[in-house]
Amino acid sequence: MTPRTGISRIKTVGVVGSGAMGRGIAESCLRTRRTVPLHDTSAERPEPGSTRTT
Repeated sequence: MTPRTGISRIKTVGVVGSGAMGRGIAESCLRTRRTVPLHDTSAERPEPGSTRTT
């Protein structure tokens, strides 16, 4: 099994933290058509649209 074959089996990737790194990871996974629940542990409310990726 090649790494590419193994990774294609992953359908959902959970990301904790919606800062710069978390958003980048989420965006990369979304581009490969994976489901990405994004959760931030901060009690502060993020700016509108800052954690939503289209």
